[in-house]
Amino acid sequence: DLATLPAFPAEIRAPQGTVAGVSSFQVQIADFDILTPGDAPDVLVAMNPAALKAHLQDLTPNGMLILNEDAFDEKNIKKAGYEIDPRESEELDGYRVFQVPMEKLTKEALEEFDLPGRAVLRSKNMIALGLISWTFNRDLKDTENWINDKFKNLPEVAKANIKAEVKMTPSKSYWKETWMKKPVAMTRWNERPADSALHEIYHSGAKWNESFFKNPAFDENLAKARGELNFNKRKKA
Repeated sequence: DLATLPAFPAEIRAPQGTVAGVSSFQVQIADFDILTPGDAPDVLVAMNPAALKAHLQDLTPNGMLILNEDAFDEKNIKKAGYEIDPRESEELDGYRVFQVPMEKLTKEALEEFDLPGRAVLRSKNMIALGLISWTFNRDLKDTENWINDKFKNLPEVAKANIKAEVKMTPSKSYWKETWMKKPVAMTRWNERPADSALHEIYHSGAKWNESFFKNPAFDENLAKARGELNFNKRKKA
């Protein structure tokens, strides 16, 4: 099932980059019936500091937080009402944070297109959409068809919003050639059982803890669960 919930400011918009001027669009996908248009999201994509400040409290604990790091400059951080950069405080410690240079990646991807600067940067939303689609193993065919139809009179714009390249790296060379060396790197654990994924991705000392998540209480509960054979007791832990 699929449900969407757009939230846009009034027509007389507040200044761009301020919390009052933030707009959002929530998407829910599920393999069961969705009975409400909005919910606490498991993933938040914050395109600027104001969006982070407006919606961080909605994100579920240990949720995935994707930041457009190119927008987190001193001017935007202050405009959003932060005294210090939230990435340098403890405010984001309870989440899995991924910083992505979306504007830089968009410019690099669209160098071959004859598009004005503003048009190029408008495509950064597609960088975010591509990341989310890949993370949740979503087929891009319907998205590409929609883009082609939306910009059928502007074929260059359509191509600019679709162009993307995902390079798969074998796990053997991932740590030496990809992790902490490429602008964006993500791993997918769709086929791993929950016990394996939780222990290998989120435990404080886990080798694959790419997000540097660290929570002693989580580690303790995980150890209790892994030492219990009774399923209901494991689930409770």
